[in-house]
Amino acid sequence: MATGSGKTFTAVSAIYRLVQHAGVRRVRFLVDRSNLGRQTLREFQQYGTYTKKCAPIRSFF
Repeated sequence: MATGSGKTFTAVSAIYRLVQHAGVRRVRFLVDRSNLGRQTLREFQQYGTYTKKCAPIRSFF
């Protein structure tokens, strides 16, 4: 998909709904580049309460 089409925002919004309305307790969000991990964390931070629950970003390379 094209850059800037809202893929990360869409995924984070879906996760938010699962946590809020479906009782999901944990979600693993795997990315293949550290900059995508930082972008995802910024998207989660827009929702406020999830920032405290996010595990640190770890590099496996």
